[in-house]
Amino acid sequence: DYSGVWHLDEAGTGARFDSTLAGNNLSTTNYEGDEAVVGKISGADDFDGAVTNPDILIGPSSNAITGDNLENITFSVWVNHSEITNNGYIASIKRLSTGSTLFSLDAGTDTEIDSLGFLTANAGGTGHNWLVDGDSYNDGEWYYLTAVVNGPSRYLYIDGDLKGSDSLDMQSVTGNTSAFT
Repeated sequence: DYSGVWHLDEAGTGARFDSTLAGNNLSTTNYEGDEAVVGKISGADDFDGAVTNPDILIGPSSNAITGDNLENITFSVWVNHSEITNNGYIASIKRLSTGSTLFSLDAGTDTEIDSLGFLTANAGGTGHNWLVDGDSYNDGEWYYLTAVVNGPSRYLYIDGDLKGSDSLDMQSVTGNTSAFT
């Protein structure tokens, strides 16, 4: 069952609608109305990448998206970058208790600027673990990024190809009401 599918084919500064029965619509923040562009499938939004007041989509609580006990998650997104910067969040789930990232799809890390991958909070909640493909994705082409956490196992796929896996686990969180962004 899908918790949400967003085609991003809406224009303007209004909501981005979930096409599943879950109704997990996204609201826009700092949108100026010029973000709608042609996507790989249907529409897309062009996020400006600004450091101050960046374009952001905000969803319901992460608990509404992932359920009350986040131990397993699959998250897929089409991305197209021509200017990847250090640690450019694509989508993230924060922990309410600390505001720290629990799960995040990312473009770029501190050491691999052109990369795609994801990070998760470690099982002890004391830090984060990256799973990254170090190839360059900073070329204006579309890539299908998929991150899978299945209990202690993590998998990274790009365009359907397994690019990495490990058993570094992810911190399980219950009752998390932080917004999905």
